Amino acid sequence: MTSDRTTRHRRRFRVRSIVLHVVRVSVVLLICLIVRAEHAAFERDLAVRGSAPVDLKRLVPYLPRAARIGDEVSDRGGRAVFDDHDRRIGEYLYTSPGADSIVGYAGPSNLLIVLDAQGRIAGIEIISSSDTPEHVDLVRKQPSFLSELIGLPAETIAADVPVDGVSGATLTSLAMAEAVKYRLGAPRRSLRFPNRTTLSEVRRFLPQAAALSFREGHGVELADVMSGDGQAIGWSVRGSPRTDRIVGYQGPTDLLLVFDRRWRLLGFTIRASFDNQPYVRYVEEDEPFRSLFRQLSIDELSRFDLEAEEVEGVSGATMTSMAVARILIEAVRGAQSERQRVRRSSSIRWTSHDWGTLLVVLAALVLSRRPLRNRRRLQRLFGLVLIGYFGFLNGDMLSQALLVGWTQHGVPWRIAPALAILAAIALLLPIAFGEPWYCHRVCPFGAVQMLVRRRIPWQWNTSRRADRLLRTIPPLLLGVVLFAALTHRSWNLASIEPFHAFLWRVAGWSTIFIAVAGALLSLVKPMAYCRYGCPTGALLEMVRYKRHGHRLRWTDAAAAVLLLLALLLRTWSPI
Repeated sequence: MTSDRTTRHRRRFRVRSIVLHVVRVSVVLLICLIVRAEHAAFERDLAVRGSAPVDLKRLVPYLPRAARIGDEVSDRGGRAVFDDHDRRIGEYLYTSPGADSIVGYAGPSNLLIVLDAQGRIAGIEIISSSDTPEHVDLVRKQPSFLSELIGLPAETIAADVPVDGVSGATLTSLAMAEAVKYRLGAPRRSLRFPNRTTLSEVRRFLPQAAALSFREGHGVELADVMSGDGQAIGWSVRGSPRTDRIVGYQGPTDLLLVFDRRWRLLGFTIRASFDNQPYVRYVEEDEPFRSLFRQLSIDELSRFDLEAEEVEGVSGATMTSMAVARILIEAVRGAQSERQRVRRSSSIRWTSHDWGTLLVVLAALVLSRRPLRNRRRLQRLFGLVLIGYFGFLNGDMLSQALLVGWTQHGVPWRIAPALAILAAIALLLPIAFGEPWYCHRVCPFGAVQMLVRRRIPWQWNTSRRADRLLRTIPPLLLGVVLFAALTHRSWNLASIEPFHAFLWRVAGWSTIFIAVAGALLSLVKPMAYCRYGCPTGALLEMVRYKRHGHRLRWTDAAAAVLLLLALLLRTWSPI
């Protein structure tokens, strides 16, 4: 009987532990959702208000004759710049908010892009950034960053121009470069030919077409042609607005091209034109001219040389037909660039930096298992690897700056796949198995504290009251972080933790002080910073599963207070 009662008690405690654990994780998740929702509302408000107009003085170094900024928004989404004689000499545009989905280490950046009258890059400048100040400052101090883009046509940059990242700020710099490319290749409006391709137009070449799935980029309208059962059966390409600058006898032409699923041209049609109508009709009715391009692949068309192929055009409409041929080839090149961009943006970018992070993660997982976890010499050697390589050379560490940035803007798993894997494992292992894996096995500053602990004979013995009081510091810091995130303060969250001290070239004095003080305290109190100062460790502790989780603990009270604070700040937000 006693045994049955004990079994029932254990089962009850286990069920209560699981229920409380689900509640704990849900509370933290709800806080993250509140932060995400508040930031989304903040970004929508910024989008409505628009980006701040640029100071004309900022444009003069790139466009020396700049005298006036136009009021109307261009088809690229920027504003034209004029000289004293009211002649258009260039254009400027921002990467934000159009490229805000491209996140670096902790957030997106807003860059100013200046184009000259020929559409070439005249200058690129960082205006603001939601990334960590240390990384952004490192990029600012690298004058050669993005310099290889200056002087190149905007459409060439948007297509495929490799850019080297800045050492020590790789994620931040690569995200900036990608934002510039994305912004220059983003959809543009055509004021001359605003109407999208219709299904009836495509059915002229693909009778089984049932739906069009549009995606726009590099100035062309690209659409997947779908059958009734949802299968991709071809593509349609419309050159406008990219090709609007190509003029025949007296105006531009809107051309639609339809390809089969192997990207071979089935045919093209003129949707609309500002050219002379008899000439346009002659081109439409000239079958030999149309057959020159039919059944050619997209690769063959993108390399098509009108002069080498001795294309003479349609008799009686030479200028119009040759313009149509140039429009066709330019539209194909735009579609080809968009295909390449989609492939790159949908693929994960693995670098030597990522492989290094992944090796550390795998090694930490292996060394956290018995009996390797009890081999002190091996663990000490791995601790030196964490400090030397993972801390000073690699820098892929979890921090409040990183976690808040990812919560607000999303996880940049394509740019930083290994860091995303590290963060996922660091969160899932405590939630699923109750193991504080990241704090004990991966954190470089934890390794520093392990290395120096008990190195002197005198040790600081804290009283129970002092211990409880000191343990309130990490939750208080989490409250500060939450307040900053929900009120959109431009505080440097990296300055309240020691992790960026490993980036000693750009680390702030606050970060360095916390790192030195934490290491010195660990001499007299083992893992002092982990116990009494780490907000990231406190966050991981809040979601950690424990065998005796049926009892309420101090982290539960802290999480409840943080949730209440988040709800209050979200409710009283002016946005």
